[in-house]
Amino acid sequence: REVCEKTAGVGLDEIFDVYINTTGEIDYNKYLGYAGLYIENGLMHPTGGWLGITTNENNGILAVTSVERDSPAYIAGLSARDIITEINGEKASSQKLNDVLKSLNPGEKIRITATHRNITNVFEVESGRNPLRSFEIKPLSDPDQAQKNLLNSWLIQ
Repeated sequence: REVCEKTAGVGLDEIFDVYINTTGEIDYNKYLGYAGLYIENGLMHPTGGWLGITTNENNGILAVTSVERDSPAYIAGLSARDIITEINGEKASSQKLNDVLKSLNPGEKIRITATHRNITNVFEVESGRNPLRSFEIKPLSDPDQAQKNLLNSWLIQ
């Protein structure tokens, strides 16, 4: 912290207390606003079902590598390091999982058989809507001269 403040030439209490030492949301628009910019975001609404898991297939073994908190897979009980052996009663593969998810609508169920620590369970997972978001940085409609100057200094460098 001391090195950062010395380099910046100003105190950085807000940066450290609000953003670095916590898990709070960063107010991007506040900081982009100094340069006459803002972030516009929205849901992308991709088609198909979403479970909230990331998988990796290696030598024909489909393993769950991560599960998003509060996702359909998390709620159903799937966890990282589960080995998915069947999807809707058929042998599991990355391709099979992708094909099934593409054909699902949010609210429809998928049956996943998975093994964890030599215990096999069958999970009925209700697919959700993918929360994938888009972000676009846009200029403010009427920036003042200080905002224009800061933006130009960013773009020149």
